[in-house]
Amino acid sequence: MEQHEHPEGHDEHLRGEAPTDAGPAGSSDTEPEPRPSGGSTGDVLPERVCRRCSTVAATTGDFCPHCGASYVRGRRGPQLSRRAKRIVLALLAVLLIGGIATGATLKVRADQRAEARARAEARAQDAARRERERKAQEEAQAASDAEDAAVEEERLQRSIRTLTVRELRKAVTKDARDKHAQGLLEDRATSTSCENTEGTEDDFTVTTAEYSCIAVTDEDPDGSSRGYRFTARVDFEDGSFTWHLGD
Repeated sequence: MEQHEHPEGHDEHLRGEAPTDAGPAGSSDTEPEPRPSGGSTGDVLPERVCRRCSTVAATTGDFCPHCGASYVRGRRGPQLSRRAKRIVLALLAVLLIGGIATGATLKVRADQRAEARARAEARAQDAARRERERKAQEEAQAASDAEDAAVEEERLQRSIRTLTVRELRKAVTKDARDKHAQGLLEDRATSTSCENTEGTEDDFTVTTAEYSCIAVTDEDPDGSSRGYRFTARVDFEDGSFTWHLGD
């Protein structure tokens, strides 16, 4: 078999081999390793330069024996043409503009809904306020009407009692005159005055009262009067009354 020598100056870079010290001429401490056999040039290891440490090494490995860096470059993905890039950019621009327009539209709609809710709430509050004012006015009017009704009722009751007592005085005066005409009374009555003896004249919850009446026959200069005493009982509910001579 033929022995093939490696190029001079590169034996120290062979994988798994290291330079040996030379002994006496023509001899060596260790026996030389057998050369690779074969008649093809494919047995020669290729030289590679490390991209990291720039070491030149004859090796078929994928990593630098000095620093361990990989000899294999990372593969780049498929590259887009300029036209394709322009199309992609245009699509991105369209999507961006569409997104902005959509966002603006959604914002406008959201603002419109918020304004509509605000207007609805304002209308509801205004309606509630008007309703409260209406109820307050109705209550105030009802209270005023009740007060007016109470005043009117009091005025009416007072008028009824005044008229009833007036009719009582007239009746007592007429009765005193009739008794004078019959000879039962010596002096003729000119008028009659009546006074509520129970002190309930202004108490409209009391419907009956007793009155002491004087059928006046003489009046003194000091305002005092003399006459015949009558006692009466008045019923203000039906406006009736009774009376008799004396206490």
